Amino acid sequence: MTPNARSYYELLSFISDLLIRNPNPNLRKLLKLKVKVTTEKYTSISAMPWMKIFRLNDGMDPFEAYFKIYLFSKGKKEFKNLLIGIDPGRRMGLAVIGDGEILDLRIFHETREIVEYLRELTRKCPARKYYVRVGNGVMGEEVANTLDLVLGGRENVEIHLVDEERSSSGSFMHVILRWVHDKDLVSAIRIALCSH
Repeated sequence: MTPNARSYYELLSFISDLLIRNPNPNLRKLLKLKVKVTTEKYTSISAMPWMKIFRLNDGMDPFEAYFKIYLFSKGKKEFKNLLIGIDPGRRMGLAVIGDGEILDLRIFHETREIVEYLRELTRKCPARKYYVRVGNGVMGEEVANTLDLVLGGRENVEIHLVDEERSSSGSFMHVILRWVHDKDLVSAIRIALCSH
């Protein structure tokens, strides 16, 4: 497998895994219809007038490539606001919402996994502001304090402990509940949408 083909394969595997975790129909349409992903080697690929071409660099990390493709398809270089919701506990749900669109949903079992994920996210997903909201449930304060120690010194990162009881239950949540069935992920989405 050439380096280009390997990068392309890794990206497709990452996106496939992401779509299993995040069955957002808007995300599926965006990735399937609007962007043609290719490599530098295949520069002569033609596109339909409505299609944008994203060139995948050799060795580009799939996690970073995913966010770059998403931003590219929207004609942006960065997100205005990235909302990250964490439902703490033995099984921790995490939701990432960029400019109103759910981008990633994950389950973690240890705080250190969340710390590493957020370090990677803030390095590879460009945003003007990152709002990390941690539910005040079991382990909430511990998780928020750990994240504050690791990420709190950055000017564009805000970390807040929020009241899970005041989390969103509006019409947006009723739509989400149709395609997200894991209670920890639903809670993480609600927490991300909380105002502090």
